[in-house]
Amino acid sequence: MFIFIIILVIVGVILLMWLKPFLEYKKIGSYAQYKPVSKILNDKNIEYRWYQINGFKNINQEAIEYLYQVSKSCTKSNLKWLNQCREFLEEGLVKAEENDESKFSLPNPIEKATLFDILKVIKRSRKYLPEYYQRMGCSTCGEAVVMHTWIVLRIHLIEIGESIKPGDLDYVIHAVKEMKEHSV
Repeated sequence: MFIFIIILVIVGVILLMWLKPFLEYKKIGSYAQYKPVSKILNDKNIEYRWYQINGFKNINQEAIEYLYQVSKSCTKSNLKWLNQCREFLEEGLVKAEENDESKFSLPNPIEKATLFDILKVIKRSRKYLPEYYQRMGCSTCGEAVVMHTWIVLRIHLIEIGESIKPGDLDYVIHAVKEMKEHSV
């Protein structure tokens, strides 16, 4: 009888750990059934992976303001600030013990992602950053990982001398706003 109770407690704890990610998944749905929301983004894969599964659609106004700044940053003189932002997000992920960005990605092709693959990413993505590292408007690790990706991309484009224009990433922000209005 005692062993049965221990087994029930263990099963209960395991179910509790995965309940929140499962409920989040139920709101989002599977990739095959997912109906994209953003006309601006117009990319089901990115919308499902980054905005829904990683939770990037949940960033707050402060993060949106940072993204506008990133979008305006186009010259080598902006690299210092961009690198500071990148390092800050990296430190936050390290402090949250989630510094392996590959664990925030679904397999390619996405159609091969199992329910467990998706639940693992959702679980990691919804883990809160330490309060100090939420100062850029990203409260969870998933939001920080996606923000970090956009910043690293901008740094790379500036460093290789790519012809970029201020505001060319604004569509990312508009997609967040659009999804906040029309999404689960």
